[in-house]
Amino acid sequence: MKTCKIYCTYFGTRRGIASASPANADETLSVLKLNINNDIIMNSGVENMDVIIINNQSNEITNECEEYLKSLNNKKIPSGKIMVFNRENKGGSLGAYSYAFDLFENDYDFWFFCEDDLITIYPRYYEIAINEFSDEKLGFLALTSINFENNLNRKHVSGGVGVSTKEILKKVKKKFGKLPYDERNNLINYAGVGQSETLFTNCYLGLGYEVRIPLNDEVIPIADNWEAFPPQRVWQEKIKFDTNKKFLWHIGL
Repeated sequence: MKTCKIYCTYFGTRRGIASASPANADETLSVLKLNINNDIIMNSGVENMDVIIINNQSNEITNECEEYLKSLNNKKIPSGKIMVFNRENKGGSLGAYSYAFDLFENDYDFWFFCEDDLITIYPRYYEIAINEFSDEKLGFLALTSINFENNLNRKHVSGGVGVSTKEILKKVKKKFGKLPYDERNNLINYAGVGQSETLFTNCYLGLGYEVRIPLNDEVIPIADNWEAFPPQRVWQEKIKFDTNKKFLWHIGL
């Protein structure tokens, strides 16, 4: 079994401390380094995991950031290797995920889509995610909040962060021609995703699959610093995760 973890990164002006995220290229670099270090030293629970970084291009990227990305490309890590690709920033992270699937759709059995400011801090996270797919109804395992959960036309996963399988993703691409995202030409800034989050994860419902968070509550899919991030505060108020358990994420620096 082969797995991959897809990061979308963007070295430019971002939301910053108000959302517990990087604010600029330098802070983005610091967070990405934390993520990559964890991918090197942490046991994700799978033996074969390549890391694919899709860099949505920014005219604010620094030489240091560019050199770091170059140093990562084809770098060997215990679970596999790291690959780096640059693309036009169209559709934000959802466009980047679709781009990655176009490149490697036949190469990996499981796909983990992750934004660069979400640092995975719980070991064996990938194993736990894969085990959820013993449920044949599951199409996309959400590892962040699900918005509009009771509205089948609007239900979607925040940031499109989560896991699916090659077979299911290929069904999505066959129907839509790609992993769907909003392709309007004016969506070119960092957060310009338009309807991409909805298009990217609502499509599973139309194919007869479910979109849900893990049933295994060994680890909770919320950040240890959730109180600093308004959408996570709203989600916690709704779900009321047991915060005495282990957290899946840390957001930002």
